Amino acid sequence: MANSWLRLWHDMPNDPKWRTISRLSKQPISLVLAVYVHILVDASRNVTRGHVDVTTEDLASALDVTEDQIQSIFDAMQGRVLDKNVVAGWDKRQPKREDLGSSESGAKSAAQRKREQREREKQNQSVTKCHDESQEVTTDKDKDKEYIYIYPISPLGENSQKTKPKKFDPLTANPENVSSEVWAEWIKYRRERKDKITESTCKAQAKKLSGLSRHDAESVIKRSIENGWTGLFTEKVANYENNHRPNKPLVERVNDDLAAFERAGQQSSEPIDITPKFKDEDIPY
Repeated sequence: MANSWLRLWHDMPNDPKWRTISRLSKQPISLVLAVYVHILVDASRNVTRGHVDVTTEDLASALDVTEDQIQSIFDAMQGRVLDKNVVAGWDKRQPKREDLGSSESGAKSAAQRKREQREREKQNQSVTKCHDESQEVTTDKDKDKEYIYIYPISPLGENSQKTKPKKFDPLTANPENVSSEVWAEWIKYRRERKDKITESTCKAQAKKLSGLSRHDAESVIKRSIENGWTGLFTEKVANYENNHRPNKPLVERVNDDLAAFERAGQQSSEPIDITPKFKDEDIPY
């Protein structure tokens, strides 16, 4: 029984011999390839596989060309892809049917391939079963009944996952007497210095600035940034303002000292010197 299929090698369309046959026959390569495919099909359907019985008339009618064109291609193919009426290399490129197997080429039959496939699937199922039994699965048999108990290792519930703590944002912890812009500058300065900015640190700094007016509290922050200080020092800022404040009347400077004393008294229990600081121009001569 003739096969219902045939083989083509990968380099067949680009084989150099087609150019040679095309040049000798003075026919296009496309026609040469078409004739060769018809020859392969005819040889595959032949009772004696590999033998060509197709005529030039049949090929001319099938390809809509003249018989002279087909004959010229046949003549050029002799000794290259045809040996008289036999396709060259047929036994090598077109082996016997693999569906029936072949002891010569070692090809397996379809039934043998199917048996080997089932054997592989059976082995895979055996491996999977052994794996399942190792995952804490026990079998209890009782009167032809089989019970399988599967113990969950780590059951997951709706609230089993730990909720991550909300990350603290120091920009939201600015004191009431400090504007958000000045506080943002302070936080930026601390980050540039790579100082820790924890929630406890922000609370402590806000407590230190409490009781000060907005102007004084922001002055403390600005002075720390200007001088590269790590913390907030209300006393240093107060002394600086006393030493660098503009010339005011004595009464106003005394009132400023009293206000500074009240602020300092709220933050420290140490005795504070409230002696007015006079300048030469305040003393009459």
